Amino acid sequence: MYKEKGYLILKGFLRFHPYFDEYLSDMCKLAKIICDKNNVSYEESDDIEMLVSKLFAKEPTLPMPLYHLGTQNNQLLSGNRLKYSEKLLDVVEEILGKNVLATPCASDTFTGFHAKKSMNKYVLPIHEDLPYLLQSEDQITVWIACSPYVKDVGGLDVWEGSHLDGPHPYYKNENDHYVADVDETKYKKVNIDWDFGDAIVMHGSLLHRGQINKTKNRTRVIQLFRYSNLETEMSINNNWLSRVYTRPGIKPGDFYDKCK
Repeated sequence: MYKEKGYLILKGFLRFHPYFDEYLSDMCKLAKIICDKNNVSYEESDDIEMLVSKLFAKEPTLPMPLYHLGTQNNQLLSGNRLKYSEKLLDVVEEILGKNVLATPCASDTFTGFHAKKSMNKYVLPIHEDLPYLLQSEDQITVWIACSPYVKDVGGLDVWEGSHLDGPHPYYKNENDHYVADVDETKYKKVNIDWDFGDAIVMHGSLLHRGQINKTKNRTRVIQLFRYSNLETEMSINNNWLSRVYTRPGIKPGDFYDKCK
């Protein structure tokens, strides 16, 4: 299925996996710390989706420290245990082969798609991941559902077989997104059925698109991991470099540039 269609759906792949559970548990602990700091009430049994939804309802920027921790690259030890777990790497190596493998600088994304119209600009239009990452044309994205599916929370559309024609031409839109400049009607569009713990493995040149969250107060929480084959023409020609982005951090002279 992967070679022909460009993606693979692994239902319940990480549900009950100890590293997945540990990662989400760590994120929940940190989310509760943010709640406590900002007087946001919660239940001890709340999962990560409920916690980030409550934080976002109080102030849309409150979940951002969690998203930064899980993004480019994941800073949690539990997140890296999951990323490099035998369970995930068995799939990665089955697809990319026993070549020299790596992850690009911007390989990881932890984020929530929240229920607010102003957030719709962060839902990417039809695109392939390669322009965001570079490094190798033989690359895969593992899309992991960290929250349960609820009606209207949205999901993922893919265009089957589009990876076979990639890499695709693209342009940047008004939101600074890389949009595939293609006739997508050439391919069959499929809405992916997903739920908590599912993993969707996609070729880096598979055309896909996120869906708008149409709920009133729920969130679609996902983790993305990317992996690259470094023994390809593009990768070798570019000296294995990948795209880099500026991430939030402490610079000399900043307010947080102190040890207490």
